[in-house]
Amino acid sequence: MRNIFVCDIVILLLLTVGLSAKEKKIDFDKDIQPILSDKCFHCHGPDAKKREAKLRLDTFEAAIAKRKKGAAIIPGNAMGSAIIKRMITDDQDDIMPPPDSNRHVSKAQIELIKQWIKEGGKYEKHWSYQKPIRPPVPKSQEPNNSIKNEIDAFLQEKLTKEGLN
Repeated sequence: MRNIFVCDIVILLLLTVGLSAKEKKIDFDKDIQPILSDKCFHCHGPDAKKREAKLRLDTFEAAIAKRKKGAAIIPGNAMGSAIIKRMITDDQDDIMPPPDSNRHVSKAQIELIKQWIKEGGKYEKHWSYQKPIRPPVPKSQEPNNSIKNEIDAFLQEKLTKEGLN
C-alpha cells in the first residue's frame, strides 16, 4: 500500500513538473516589470534627480539606446545586453545592482530577464492603458446542455486543458 502511495506522489510530481516546464512566454507586466521596478528603477528610472549613469530602464527606447559599453537591452541577444553582463559579472565595481544598494537579483530572476530579452525584450503598457480585446468564445466539445453561456465555454476550455473535465 505504501509503495502505491509513493508511486502516486512520484507520478503527481512528474506531471506537475511537466506542466510547468511547458514553454511559457514571459509577460513583461507580470514577470519583468516588478523585478526592474524593485531592483533597477531606483537608480535607472523616471526620476532624473536620482538617475545614475544617465541610464533609464523604465522605457524601451532608453533601454535599447546605443551607449559606450553597449545598449542595456539588445532585443534577442541576452548575453550581449549590458544589463545581463552587469548582473552576472564577478567584478564588484561593475555588478548591478551594486552590493551597497541592499538590492539583490536572484539567479532565477536573471534567467527570467534573459529569457525575456531572448523573446525580444518588449516593454508593454500597463494593462490599465491597453484597450481591452474580447477573446473569441471557445468551441466546446461538450454536449450543448452543459454550456449555458459564454462563461461556461471559457471554464470548460480551461478544465479540459488542465485535464479536469
